[in-house]
Amino acid sequence: MEDLRCLAKKEDATVIVTVDQAEQLFTSASDDLRDFMGLLADLSKQADRRMMVLATLRSDLLNLFQTHRALEGLVYETFPVAPIETRQLPLVIEGPAKLGGLQIEPGLVQLMVQDSASGDALPLLAFTLRQMYERNARSGGALRIQDYRDMGGIEGAVRSVAERALALTRPDDQLLAALGKAFVPGLVDITESGKYTGARARWEELPEMARPALEEFIAARLLIVDDDDGHRVVRIAHDALIASWPFLSKLVDADRDFLEVRKRLERAADLWERDNRDASRLLPHGRPLAEASEILATRGGA
Repeated sequence: MEDLRCLAKKEDATVIVTVDQAEQLFTSASDDLRDFMGLLADLSKQADRRMMVLATLRSDLLNLFQTHRALEGLVYETFPVAPIETRQLPLVIEGPAKLGGLQIEPGLVQLMVQDSASGDALPLLAFTLRQMYERNARSGGALRIQDYRDMGGIEGAVRSVAERALALTRPDDQLLAALGKAFVPGLVDITESGKYTGARARWEELPEMARPALEEFIAARLLIVDDDDGHRVVRIAHDALIASWPFLSKLVDADRDFLEVRKRLERAADLWERDNRDASRLLPHGRPLAEASEILATRGGA
C-alpha cells in the first residue's frame, strides 16, 4: 500500500481496491479465491483506515457476504444499484465507446436500444458490444450498423458466444448427448404460460461428461454459478440463450411435452406438501397418474 501512495506522490491517499463480480468469491470452491477474500478482509481492517474495498455483488447473494466466516467483524456499507432504465441505455453504449476512441455509426445506438427492450437488456448489450469491439478494434475501431446486423443483433451475439464455447470442447456425438441432458431437463424449465426459462441444477446432478463443456459456458458467462447450502448450483444467465442457440432450441422443442408434464407434477407435489401430504392431494387415476407413471418409468432420473 505504501508503494502505491509513493507512486501517486500522496502519502495520505486512500487506496481503493475494486472487485467486480464479487459473488464469484463466495460461489467458487477455489482455494485461491478463498485466500484472496481473506487477504482483502485483513487489508480492509487496517487501523489507519486508508484502504477501501469497493465490490460489486448481486443482491440475491448478499446473505453469503454477510455470513461468510472470513468477513466476520468487517465494517461495510451497502449501496443498492437500481436496474438501468431504457432511457439510460444510450449512455451505456456511447460512454465507453467515447473513452475507447471508437466511432459509432449514426443510428446504431437507437437500433440497439430498440432491440434491448427486455429485462435482460444490460447483460445482452454487454455481450453484443464486446463482440462488436473484438471484431472491429483491429479494423479502425468503428461500430457499424451492418456489422451489428451481420451478427444477428442482440440474440445473434449470444448465439455466437455459445457456438464458440462449444467449439472449444471439440464435441463429439457422446459429448453433445451429455450436454443435451445437462441442459434439458437440468437447466431449462417452462413457465405456466408456456415460455422456456432457465432452471437451477446442482453440479453433481449434471452428467459428468458434460461438465468440462459446461465450464466453458461458465467462463463465457452464459451460465452462472451459485452456492446453495454448500452445493455448487448452475443456472442459465440469459433466457435468450434458449431461443437463440439452435442446439438448445431444438432440444427444448423436442422435449416440450416432458417439460410441461413435469411442471404440472411439480405444482401437484407442492400442493401435496403444503397440505401436509393429505391423501386427497395425491394424483387421481386417469391422465395425471398415467403421465407421472410414464415419466417415472422413462425419465426417472429427471
